[in-house]
Amino acid sequence: MPPRVISIIFRLACAVPMPAQTAQAQTARAQTALAWKFAKGDTFAVEQHIVQATALEIKNKPLRQKSTLTLRTRWRVLSVENDAAKLTVVAESMASKVQAGDGKAVPSRDDEQWRGCEFTLIVDSRGKVRAVTGHEALLKKLAGGHPQRLKTLAALKPPESFQALFQDVLGPLPERPVAPGDRWRHTAVEAMSVFGSFTHTTEFTFRGQGRIDSSIKTAYQAPRYAIENDVFRIAKGGVKSSDGKGSVVFDAAKGRMQRVHKNIDVRGELTLETLSGVQRVPFTSETDVRIDVK
Repeated sequence: MPPRVISIIFRLACAVPMPAQTAQAQTARAQTALAWKFAKGDTFAVEQHIVQATALEIKNKPLRQKSTLTLRTRWRVLSVENDAAKLTVVAESMASKVQAGDGKAVPSRDDEQWRGCEFTLIVDSRGKVRAVTGHEALLKKLAGGHPQRLKTLAALKPPESFQALFQDVLGPLPERPVAPGDRWRHTAVEAMSVFGSFTHTTEFTFRGQGRIDSSIKTAYQAPRYAIENDVFRIAKGGVKSSDGKGSVVFDAAKGRMQRVHKNIDVRGELTLETLSGVQRVPFTSETDVRIDVK
């Protein structure tokens, strides 16, 4: 074969990437950095809508309750330093109702107390809430100067419940750029009043184009806080089955969340110690969360 022909063939071969190199290049191009792009002075509005239906069965008698909550807040970035941003969250309105059994839904008398309440968050670029302040002032406002009620509210609404409320808006997002199919996890605690709390472990899966799907598994925790209750005490409890799914839309170019939706269905059993003895109580809980960021 003439030397010139050999030279041409050699140059053409070098110009064509090897299969492994091609795959690596495509993987690198397909990765997306999902991170909040906080800038001092930025503001955005958030609307959170939460519906929760719970049911207990005590001595073959079902006890059902359904609650709805719509919270509208205004968020402002106060400062950004290194990988942390300081934000204020001001409650513009709160509308909540509780319906027991087949009765009429009753609006909460405390909703107006939320208006104007301000919280301060420290958040990293992944949307991970590192600290929350301001909830103590809200609880004092709700207690209305009654120490005993403040003690009860502090037990029913621990700091973790406020952190979880705001965490749903922010993420969290993955620590490094992701390609479609990549996954990451997050664990959060949901307070369930005097009945203890749920620990939700969420596995997020990136689908591309800013879309994230999630699957959620739930475990039960008995109450951590002492609440005065002369009727019953929860000795233990457990989750027999849980099914949770969700979706997230994140604008990677703007560095901001757009929409969040999740639905969690839990079935389990509690062991109650009552005045009449020990009772095993089946329970169900279904929670639907929808969040819009504008």
